[in-house]
Amino acid sequence: MDGDMWIYQRIGYATFTVFRTPKGGIKSSEGREKFLIFIGGLGDGLLATNYVPPLSTEVNKLGFTLLQPLLRSSYQGFGISSISKDTKDISNLVRHLRKDHPKALIVLMGHSTGCQDAVSYCKLCHTQKKPEERINGIILQAPVNDPEYFSLEGKKTEKYLKLAREMVSKRRGRELMPRECLFAPITADRYISLADRGGPDDLFSSTFEKWELESYASIDVPTLILPSGSDEAIPETVDKKAPNYSQCR
Repeated sequence: MDGDMWIYQRIGYATFTVFRTPKGGIKSSEGREKFLIFIGGLGDGLLATNYVPPLSTEVNKLGFTLLQPLLRSSYQGFGISSISKDTKDISNLVRHLRKDHPKALIVLMGHSTGCQDAVSYCKLCHTQKKPEERINGIILQAPVNDPEYFSLEGKKTEKYLKLAREMVSKRRGRELMPRECLFAPITADRYISLADRGGPDDLFSSTFEKWELESYASIDVPTLILPSGSDEAIPETVDKKAPNYSQCR
């Protein structure tokens, strides 16, 4: 993929970049550039999926510039980050784009756990209603419920959830869990958020009640949902034809 990279935010001594394709972006004669921001899942960074290169080719044909930002949670940083920090990083990127392109058409696309970021960002925009943070649509590709995914490891997840709760009760939530807990370093707070029911990352659950599904009403932009045909992150016990599953996806 031919593109370029630029800095969209600085936090302390850290700089955060975004990879843009094509190089220089696609200009609009009408002054309304179009951007597709792609957010991957846990452990992802640039080129998060095999379909990113062909996605770039096709959206470029439609006049969209594809943007792949590196967030504080990118690669193995997710274990010491949070969904609220992701939302802040995305906000800074959107603000950066709106500063130079106030009339831009901006669509946010999430893959896997990146879908949580997309939904959470929509809720932020709905609450704050700041023009410089607004987006024009979201795409949810392979949305997954993290607690259901973690449940695939059964007793291992139960063991570490118990430990994480104990750590949090002793005000040690920001400390790291044992190294064998996960493939990346992760704090007790983040482990609970990802693996426990009712946490910030608990979206797209197949067991949501009606009142929980109503929280999605704050998504007030056009939304495209693209479930994967065979998603290894969804337990086989989940009935994909169940009303709750269908409604939350």
